[in-house]
Amino acid sequence: MKILITGATSGIGYETAKVLSYMGHSVYACCHTVEELKRKNIKKEYNIQYIKLDITKEEDYKVLNNLDIDVLINQAGLGIGGSLLDLDVSKIQENFEVNVFSTLRLSKYYMEDCASKKKKGRILITSSLIGDLPVPFLGCYAATKASLTLLTKVLRREILLSNLDIDVKLILPGAYRTGFNQFMVDGISESKYFVNPEGIWKFYRKLFQMIEKKKNYSIVRKIVQATLDDSSKFIYSAPLSQRIFTKIYVLFSK
Repeated sequence: MKILITGATSGIGYETAKVLSYMGHSVYACCHTVEELKRKNIKKEYNIQYIKLDITKEEDYKVLNNLDIDVLINQAGLGIGGSLLDLDVSKIQENFEVNVFSTLRLSKYYMEDCASKKKKGRILITSSLIGDLPVPFLGCYAATKASLTLLTKVLRREILLSNLDIDVKLILPGAYRTGFNQFMVDGISESKYFVNPEGIWKFYRKLFQMIEKKKNYSIVRKIVQATLDDSSKFIYSAPLSQRIFTKIYVLFSK
């Protein structure tokens, strides 16, 4: 099976690429820049082929034409932290451009490629459990994931009504210690409206230290399962404890 993974040079995407490659699949891991591609090719690990594909640049999508991909895993994402009161709208637009619009644009390109080749395809879209949680100072990122979750659900239903042979799976990870959350928290540095932004920054760093899963095995297993699973199951989520908390919060916050 040929599998393309965006955002696969580090973190959960990279671990997923390693597992799928070890299982004997041909894995294409997308690098954001040419410099990143050169670094990965110098120190090549496992049977992973790295390619340059920036999901915000449509001209990069053409690399899919000759790869004959069976599964597209949309793992790439951007996290922008900070209060909605302080963030410039352009930063919010940037977060939506990467997480929502570019993910949808690449998925549509892949679907069109499958349709032209009259072949079956599969798309995994990684959103997040935070999309159901109105977390202060992380609202920009959470809003992109809420939008991505809804769009994926609609996309799946529309495909079922179409003549496309495309399977769609939704991935909902919780908080894992990959450095991604710390990067977002680092964005909470300056404020015009809050007297102690440094205190907010420290609070979130401690919070993530408490709730983050140190190992990402549970969500990697779910992504691998979704990649290979031919059942009608749609949503794959981990860790279980955070999924349960999210459901309880949504239930009692209405």
